[in-house]
Amino acid sequence: MKFPIKTVLGILGIGAAIAWSIKGVDFREVGTILKQMDVTMTLGVLVLTTINLLIRAYVWKFIVNPIKRVPIGHAVSSYLIGVFSNLFLPFKLGDVAQGYTLGRREDVSKISAVSAVLIQRAFEISSLILVMLSMAMFFSIPLLFQRRTLLAGLLIMTGIAGLFIMFRKREVVISAVESFLGRISRKLAISVSRGIDRFLAGTKAMHNFSDVVKILSFSLLSWLVQIMMVWLTASALDISIDIAGSSIVLLIINLGLTIPLAPGNIGTFQVFSIIALSLFSVAKPKALTFSIIFQVIQGIPVIIGGGLSLLHESRKNTVTGRDVLL
Repeated sequence: MKFPIKTVLGILGIGAAIAWSIKGVDFREVGTILKQMDVTMTLGVLVLTTINLLIRAYVWKFIVNPIKRVPIGHAVSSYLIGVFSNLFLPFKLGDVAQGYTLGRREDVSKISAVSAVLIQRAFEISSLILVMLSMAMFFSIPLLFQRRTLLAGLLIMTGIAGLFIMFRKREVVISAVESFLGRISRKLAISVSRGIDRFLAGTKAMHNFSDVVKILSFSLLSWLVQIMMVWLTASALDISIDIAGSSIVLLIINLGLTIPLAPGNIGTFQVFSIIALSLFSVAKPKALTFSIIFQVIQGIPVIIGGGLSLLHESRKNTVTGRDVLL
């Protein structure tokens, strides 16, 4: 039996993150901060969170449309199932659920649908990089210029460029794979080349200028909405940061969330929220309270919408299964 080293390291990482987040925090002070929280502003964050989910679902629809035209309702449903699953599954496995759900409902190759999810993440990261570069023009953020950060950005952009080239040279790539594997097994060569072809089919959105513009525009809009969410949450807790500061906080949190240790990013979300807010001299108890409230508010519409979508999907599959049996 293979030793689950990744799982063990993940659990240790979560434990360490939570322990550091609550170390030295007086929870009576956290309770006092919660009692003084502005409920109206908090409800405003909840509304913006719901709007942001809809924007992200439209990004997903624009990415999938070149493969097959998808109704916005189906795009929203599959996207919510993916985000909902990420609350309970580690290592972003909810992304697989998102692609699989849409692929099954729309009769699209599961491989193409999952590769489309990867393209969605690539666009999200690309738009985040644009936000990072914009912030770097006006603010000094040492984290952006660390060797690891620059290397990660370079690897991401190289990967995106590689997918673009592979799609453009699709026939050459598939032919080369078939030729190489055909020496081992003809059946294996056909199976692998077919899988690569379906995977590359999910990247079609990268090769139409109007699709790219729509996807990037909506991705950037999503980041702007999230910046407002940070600002409103901070204001509700009487944390004094402006829009520019809110964008830096959001940026640092999302850089930290690229480490997908725990379901729902529990622990890592708190650590990087506290680190980000410490740049603005926010005390740890208030920063911890911010991280909890911000994370919980984002989870409410996901749990409701994702749970209902998953329930509807399971019922539909049950009915379809009965129809097939009959």
